Amino acid sequence: MHGEITEDLRRWMDKPGPAKFVEELRKRLVNGGKLHGRLRFRSGPISEDERREIVELLGDRKGTVSTHSVQLDHAAESLRASRYPVTLEKLVEARHGTVITKFEAKRARVADKTREVAQRRDELLKLMLPVPQLERERVLLASMEPSATDRVPPRSATKAGAWASYATAIKAAAWWWPRHLAGETTPAKGLAASALGGAKKWTTAGKLAFQNLVGMAFDQALAVEDTEIRLNGPLVWRVDDVIVDARLGDPWVSIPASGALRLGALVGRPDGILLVENQTNFQHVCTDSTVPEHWLCVWIAGFASEGLVRFIRKFSDWPLAAWCDLDPSGIDIIQNLMRETGRHVHAVGMEPELWDAAAKRADPAEKRAKWQGRAKRLAAEGPQHLRPLAHAIATTGERVEQEELAVYDRVIPTLAERLRGLR
Repeated sequence: MHGEITEDLRRWMDKPGPAKFVEELRKRLVNGGKLHGRLRFRSGPISEDERREIVELLGDRKGTVSTHSVQLDHAAESLRASRYPVTLEKLVEARHGTVITKFEAKRARVADKTREVAQRRDELLKLMLPVPQLERERVLLASMEPSATDRVPPRSATKAGAWASYATAIKAAAWWWPRHLAGETTPAKGLAASALGGAKKWTTAGKLAFQNLVGMAFDQALAVEDTEIRLNGPLVWRVDDVIVDARLGDPWVSIPASGALRLGALVGRPDGILLVENQTNFQHVCTDSTVPEHWLCVWIAGFASEGLVRFIRKFSDWPLAAWCDLDPSGIDIIQNLMRETGRHVHAVGMEPELWDAAAKRADPAEKRAKWQGRAKRLAAEGPQHLRPLAHAIATTGERVEQEELAVYDRVIPTLAERLRGLR
């Protein structure tokens, strides 16, 4: 029938030559072009056999079909005069479906993103509506023009630079204000679990945006869980008539980070603070070395907690050193400590030679590839003194734990001497 794509026509389009021809037609349409003029085979010349397959339908009129191109105006005339009177556009649609141009696809993506942004804005506007203290923020957000990208309203009290921290502050404040006005205590992790979708969802930027918005320091607005600090060395915590002497730890003593900073006095003159990532090695440092005689040894507990960072900040004139796993996470811990404390952190026991000599973790190939990628980034952007270790890890993506015997045997006996040079 007139204008129909018959089975014979579909079989013709399945042949190599016609298939390449129709694919070139599709590409021109996708790029916003019209099916007129000469169409070149961009992937390279077709074979003579493929040219003859196209000619079967379009005819061998001089100049219509060559191994390099097809004259589309002649091709369209030939189709209309053939037993399959269809358009070139119809051929493309029959083989590839409705063609969406790049411009149309981009416009659709922008429209989708604009709708998504509007939905996220509407979510925050609904949260702020019943909270009078957030009325100014609600007006600022509601007055923004539609956009395909998330933007923080100008003059927002959050002073956030990114939507994620802005949204964190708004969501948290919408829950916090009614509780605060009712005189209820709000735990920081509980607020995150209710407002942010998880107790561990707080970020540093989110906390800063929240305290800017509510006009109160984060740990004053919320009940922040204290952090246990395990330590051994020349430090005494005096609270009234109670004394905790870290020199008497067997193998260590434990104090609350915020409580120790808020109550009583911390007295001591160590040569510096040594942070140890893993508990096993921390205990061996306390029991099998002379380091605690001169250095305050502290267990990191696997990451630089907020309480630990506040504790370290108090002793800004003491050298700071850290012994961590010889892997990207260990380097990250030191980098985070440097960023959060604003101080240099000396790495000990983390030389590339130790990584090279040690037994590696038995990670599967896909994990090694992930660690390798992280190590490459750290080798280019991480702390300068740890880039040699990052370069070594980036060669294979393999990780070394600080408890590994080759590391332990070389570091523990020499640790006091290594630290002596940092005083």
